[in-house]
Amino acid sequence: MKRRPPLDLPQQIDYLRRFGESRALPVAAVIAALVCVACLVLFGRVSQEPVKVLLLFFAGVGGLFAVALAVQLPQFRRGARATRVGRRVRATVDLVVDRSEPDSPVVRGAVSAESKTWALEFGKPFGWEPQEGAWPCELVFLADWHGPVLVQLAEGLLVPSRASRASRAGRSGK
Repeated sequence: MKRRPPLDLPQQIDYLRRFGESRALPVAAVIAALVCVACLVLFGRVSQEPVKVLLLFFAGVGGLFAVALAVQLPQFRRGARATRVGRRVRATVDLVVDRSEPDSPVVRGAVSAESKTWALEFGKPFGWEPQEGAWPCELVFLADWHGPVLVQLAEGLLVPSRASRASRAGRSGK
């Protein structure tokens, strides 16, 4: 399988904005949820086993797709907004990349800023693969969110997930 070349920072920003500012994604989530419900209703009314299996399959796929969009869309929206507005704070992020699953690496980071130490977990990066180590970055904060909504490195963007947490410990001996 041929791998795509990595995206540069402006391309990643454009990609995030396209997804985060899209009006089609919420509509797709609603349609997927409706497909799920319709298939479950039909499942209860149909008596043929092969059709029931097919309906259950489509209900599951539609439900998973709707939930995935509903969970990820707010992060994409905040991230897209953060590329345009927000308070930027320079910091250094210590990244750890778990590549035990080659197709879906887990990226975690620790960063201290504004008297807090943030333990960040990131969704899959858009079009690039971050490397482990300490990297200079900009944390982008929005007034209506409790933590950084975007971490911008020279090589790319990282969008923190809901699993990210802060502690008031301040800088930890670094």
